[in-house]
Amino acid sequence: MAGNSNNTAQWAGADVFISRTPAIAGPTDLVSPWPAGWDIVGLLDGEEGFTEKREDETSERFAWGGVLVRRSKSKHKRTIRFVALEDNRTTFGLVNPGSVRTSLNGTRRSTVKVPSAGDRFSIGFETRDGSRVKRRIVQAAEVQEVAEIKESETEPTVYDITVVIFPDADGVLYTDIETDPEGTVTPAWKATTAYALNATVALSGGAILQATTAGTSAASAPAAPAINATVTDGTVTWKRIA
Repeated sequence: MAGNSNNTAQWAGADVFISRTPAIAGPTDLVSPWPAGWDIVGLLDGEEGFTEKREDETSERFAWGGVLVRRSKSKHKRTIRFVALEDNRTTFGLVNPGSVRTSLNGTRRSTVKVPSAGDRFSIGFETRDGSRVKRRIVQAAEVQEVAEIKESETEPTVYDITVVIFPDADGVLYTDIETDPEGTVTPAWKATTAYALNATVALSGGAILQATTAGTSAASAPAAPAINATVTDGTVTWKRIA
């Protein structure tokens, strides 16, 4: 059977991170830790994993004779479901938006209010298997549903959470950063080296640059610009693409 088993995925570990500060961007590489302000959800149900679901409405137009002439889609919606096992501050905020929890002298007090719509946050998903890593950064999400919460003698209490994703002005839902399973490696940046138009290099911090103007690099590496921004390096102009 033809194929490449490296392109299959089964993950040994995972985490979910929440940020309620829009100014704090998620990581832009696979090695940097998630920045301060991204709070970890904690232990997750690995068997349930992360489930992404797509919904939209389809409209079709037919000519006489039943010939399909046009098909359009609208009202696209994307959700991701995960199951948290910990009842910590981060999970409590997702399950009970607008509610308050305090702790004093070993006693925890939760004042739970009716959830209000519009409680948006950024959410990050990370999966790992050996040296392979995948990170997904969603800039705007909101809890759509929390399934029934059961307190039981025989089973642990779990928090089954589904978030809905809001696209940005360009229609972007999320950004995935992941180890290339086919082993393609971007060459490292080199000093005083001639680079052709569209050449790509990797900086030591993991940023990927593409040459928009050919030239020769400087004696020291440039600072990594923001995604889609440019930086001058000797006579080369680079655009950051990842």
